[in-house]
Amino acid sequence: MKKLAVCVAGILVLGALSSQAGTLKQASATSFSSNGPKIAGWHWLRHRGEKAKWVFACPGGLFGGEVVFCFSTLSTNGVNGGAGHDSTLQVHLGHGARKRLTLKNDCPLLKDLAGAGNSHGIGYPSHGCVKYTVKCTFKSPIVIEVSNEGRGRSMGHTAVKKSSVKMTYVAH
Repeated sequence: MKKLAVCVAGILVLGALSSQAGTLKQASATSFSSNGPKIAGWHWLRHRGEKAKWVFACPGGLFGGEVVFCFSTLSTNGVNGGAGHDSTLQVHLGHGARKRLTLKNDCPLLKDLAGAGNSHGIGYPSHGCVKYTVKCTFKSPIVIEVSNEGRGRSMGHTAVKKSSVKMTYVAH
């Protein structure tokens, strides 16, 4: 339910930014790659230099060039980590500016309930959205790349896969 609320909030922000009527659309990545270790179908970004990249086709009818990328990930506080933790990623769109995105855990109360020990994957789901203005053509795709932002003992671990990011935009 929280995942839906986060996605709806991102979509409402995008809708409010559009000054003309249009249709809200959502797109999945056409390709995905990561150098993070793959565990149970997820690529874990745990150390500096570990990245993930999604490629999206430039949508036909993109209005105003604004898009919202909504992330559905897994977050924990370390290898075999605990439940209820947020994580932070550095998001980079093509040659544009980098943005910091905190992925909020779906149920941070689990951190208090379960403690810091291994929760065996329970309580890892987390979500967040980031907005960009894009310029693309039919032949030039939209490329988004993320890397782990954590430092030292506070370094969060984030797991991603191809379906972890959806691009939402207004088409006319």
